[in-house]
Amino acid sequence: MNKDNNYNPNEKKKSISTLFTKKQYMQVDNLDLGYAERSKRIAHFAYVLIILVLITVILRELSGIFRPLIVALFFIFMLQPLVKILKTRLRIPQLLGYLIAFGLFVIVIYFSAKIIVSSLSDFSERIPIYETKINSFLQYLNQKLEIVKGDLTFSNLIKKIPKKYYGDVLRISANTFIDLLSFLFFILVIALFYLLETQNLDIRIIKAVGIEKAKMVRTVYNNITMNIKRYLVSKAVINVATALFGFIIMLIFGLDFSVLFSFLIFFLLWIPYIGSFISVILPTIVAFLQFPSTWQPVLFSILLIAGISSSGTFIEPKILGKRLNVSPLLVLMAMTFGGWLWGLLGIILAVPITVAIKIIFENFPATKPVACLMSEAVDREEADKIVKAFNESD
Repeated sequence: MNKDNNYNPNEKKKSISTLFTKKQYMQVDNLDLGYAERSKRIAHFAYVLIILVLITVILRELSGIFRPLIVALFFIFMLQPLVKILKTRLRIPQLLGYLIAFGLFVIVIYFSAKIIVSSLSDFSERIPIYETKINSFLQYLNQKLEIVKGDLTFSNLIKKIPKKYYGDVLRISANTFIDLLSFLFFILVIALFYLLETQNLDIRIIKAVGIEKAKMVRTVYNNITMNIKRYLVSKAVINVATALFGFIIMLIFGLDFSVLFSFLIFFLLWIPYIGSFISVILPTIVAFLQFPSTWQPVLFSILLIAGISSSGTFIEPKILGKRLNVSPLLVLMAMTFGGWLWGLLGIILAVPITVAIKIIFENFPATKPVACLMSEAVDREEADKIVKAFNESD
């Protein structure tokens, strides 16, 4: 009984409290802070995900506005080297230099359109020459697969096409041509207004954020635009060189429509991976239809495929280097997403936009880890140092 009367609850609390050392209390506090930090990161990730979904919806629903806007920005980046030459060597003002570059671009588009129309006209005239080989191929297929009873010829296939489809094809072609001209005109107008807006951009940034922050913003902006411009110009030069190589091969063999196929090679090479494959299909088909012997089209196809493949496999990575250092899986996903978002234009713009995003991420400490995950290649010496430091930390 006396023992119970001498019981002091404070002593029990004190004895229990001694079970927790200072270090253990700190661990409990760290657990609370860790939970709060994780909750904060989850919330941040959710906000970013919601914003990305909203941006995707906006880009899809307002594609008519954003497509020419983005193309115009890339177009300006590609013209900047020519404008710089006009400004430094000929002392031409920057705005006038861009107007001259725009004029040259319109002239190139005009003559390119004339060449394409002329080539299509020549193709329609040469169809009777190709018809013999086409008929032989169709008869071979008909014998093996028994597609139709009797003779299967090219003229018979044309006759089976309903006449109303010819009108539909002409109408679709005319509408596509008009839409393309409108799109190009819209791009030129956007590019012109963009250049007018950037004339006094530095002054407005200084007024908005101050001199010190304006210097930082300007440095980051210059770094981003310089890298994007280098990538686009380098890619354009590589495509021109590859198309020129293809044109020389076609010229040596005397292939019909060499100029048209060279233009197709230049434009299709902007589509990664599948563009180089598509660019050799039409020249190869025409080669088999045109040349009387078998070895000529076979040799032509081997040389053309080898040249275009070597350009994409060896020359392009060597020249572009880190500017094209993007994961192939990411490029494939970007192409799929771009095709769903904007169709063929989205597929063509997938790689430039992905490279641009990667370059932007590389210029900010918070997003640099994301840029590393987007990369394809890793420097071997740097990788060895990282692995060695990781092993030593264990």
